[in-house]
Amino acid sequence: MNYKDLSYDELKKLSWEKLYEIPQEWLMENAFDIFVEKFCKIDDSSICFDDRITELTFDVYPLKNGKKINIYLIKDGDKFFDAPKSSATHYLEQIFDKNNHVIKENLKSI
Repeated sequence: MNYKDLSYDELKKLSWEKLYEIPQEWLMENAFDIFVEKFCKIDDSSICFDDRITELTFDVYPLKNGKKINIYLIKDGDKFFDAPKSSATHYLEQIFDKNNHVIKENLKSI
């Protein structure tokens, strides 16, 4: 998807999953109200900390029938520790159903 060629109305109609594919920095600069509406909710859908986005240690993404949580980690020896997204080496991806039960879990390298 070439997001730079989309009109404002086309951007507004994109699903949350498609908007997530667009770099947040670009969206903040070019369609700030869409960014705020889609990413800056204070509920279990998403959390935004203004200019400290890179300091987040986790992300929460709504899915059609549940949610996905990425927990950012850094590996030290054979152990993993919480880390800011900007310095993480790995992340634990957890997929939850609509009843908050973990249905899938993967450890991934960044």
